[in-house]
Amino acid sequence: MNNVILFILNNKILAEILSELNLFKNSKIVHCLNFKNVKENLKNEALNDSLLIQTTDYTTLNNENLNELNLPIIFLIQKDFKIKLNHYKNLSIDTISYPFKVLDLISKINICLSKNKFSKNSFVNVLEYLLDINKKEIVKNGLKLKLTEKEITFLLYLKDNNKPMTIENLLKNVWNYSFKTETHTVETHVHRLRKKFLKIFGDKNIIKNSKNGYYI
Repeated sequence: MNNVILFILNNKILAEILSELNLFKNSKIVHCLNFKNVKENLKNEALNDSLLIQTTDYTTLNNENLNELNLPIIFLIQKDFKIKLNHYKNLSIDTISYPFKVLDLISKINICLSKNKFSKNSFVNVLEYLLDINKKEIVKNGLKLKLTEKEITFLLYLKDNNKPMTIENLLKNVWNYSFKTETHTVETHVHRLRKKFLKIFGDKNIIKNSKNGYYI
């Protein structure tokens, strides 16, 4: 991950851990104590790709300053804690529950940054298709197919990784589900998405699968 700024709000230990990872050696990790500190640092940075990692509590969740930052956000939350994401207008918002693996957090960071980047650019090439993020539709040869937010996230995740993704990986990083409790979610989703592409475009093989997982 290059030329990215990760703002870590009020979590010095996490900032130190991420700073030590080679994956982030060409990026900047900034630990901030409050929203004002994030804003000040954001104004001084020339890089375009930024993300806020927010450790949540009831005070910060209700703070409208989050919307003012206009950054993709990952909320670090306690298990079973519910967040009303419709309160926030940011392009990309996700959550990850304690306890979590650092690699799972990195996957979340990549997804949020990718979605934010693609949303800014609006149009994304997916194989021979053109995906319009804003209109939530995918186009080919004048034919259009409406997609859900989750379907877009799923396609972008497969495109961004460019290799087969296991069901366990997809459940963790696209659906934020446990592999043990939601074993059929990915298969059902892929089946429905394939049917949509077959009906509109006559495409039987948009989402491929091998022993290593699903890919496009």
